[in-house]
Amino acid sequence: MKEIYFVTTNAEKFRNAENFFKTKNLDTLFQLSQHKVSVEEIQDPDPENIALHSAKYISKKLGAAVITSDVGFFIPSLNNFPGPYIRYMNKWFSQEQLLKLMEDITDRNAYFVDCLAYADPNGNESAFCDRTIGMLADNPSTKTEWTIDGLFIPEGFDKPLAEMTEEERLKVWNTEKWENLHNFLISLDN
Repeated sequence: MKEIYFVTTNAEKFRNAENFFKTKNLDTLFQLSQHKVSVEEIQDPDPENIALHSAKYISKKLGAAVITSDVGFFIPSLNNFPGPYIRYMNKWFSQEQLLKLMEDITDRNAYFVDCLAYADPNGNESAFCDRTIGMLADNPSTKTEWTIDGLFIPEGFDKPLAEMTEEERLKVWNTEKWENLHNFLISLDN
């Protein structure tokens, strides 16, 4: 059975990956293990490039197959700010500060780009991304520690992420990237 390291320090991300592998019976072909290491990220406006660079770097360093992930949050009316710098956005800006930037802007559309990347020592590599679209709320949520979670209202919902139940949150995210990763891994195993 081929081992694949999912490189993340985030236990929830790893649980989601494990669940996907079990759901798709990939756990009968691949042993998924968490590799807890923070990865130095390149500076790039595209989460796909960041995830793929990280996967290739860690794969080479470990001499093993790896999966990495990266996410960006884009507000088109703010020239796609914060993009892949969402972690810093959540750290440096309050909900009120971000809303202040949106004063007098009527286009409140926003979206997440979530990417997975795979690389192995044999030179197999690919990235898989999807979008989850929505809009920014007019008012801050009182139920969050993360700026974006308190303001992002996913398409088809009427409240921000921070106010959703865990069940509702699971329905929000586009899973196309996982399906594409599944197909790619199956093609490698044949």
